[in-house]
Amino acid sequence: MVALSILLLILGLGLIIGEFFTGSHLLIALGIIFIIIGVLFLTSPDLRPLQVNWWLVILILLILAGALTFAVSRIRNSYHHQVATGKEDLIGKTAVAQTALDPEGTVLYMGELWRAISASGKILTEQEVTIKGVEGLTLTVEKK
Repeated sequence: MVALSILLLILGLGLIIGEFFTGSHLLIALGIIFIIIGVLFLTSPDLRPLQVNWWLVILILLILAGALTFAVSRIRNSYHHQVATGKEDLIGKTAVAQTALDPEGTVLYMGELWRAISASGKILTEQEVTIKGVEGLTLTVEKK
């Protein structure tokens, strides 16, 4: 009986760990059920020296379920966000012309000065522009 309860506890923990890779919430539910059944076997009257306090078991399972559900949901959400780095992230963003662009000049984007080429004619200082492309360290911009 003790071996079966330990096997169920290990299987439940394995299913909960597997949840981090699937994100379906089915494995976490099965893992918690297996852990509950494993604890039930540990609390059977046949195992008097291994008696476990029910309130302690319920408290630990509630804390475990809450923490794991929170962790799994945060991990899943992190995979659904678009990557916000690299030159692909710059396209479509707004910058401010620091010098007149006729057609070349300088723009300020997020505190950084960039060399820029205007694709829409002359752009005056302090005018907002939209970034349309990136070539090396030079931005192609248009009037906003």
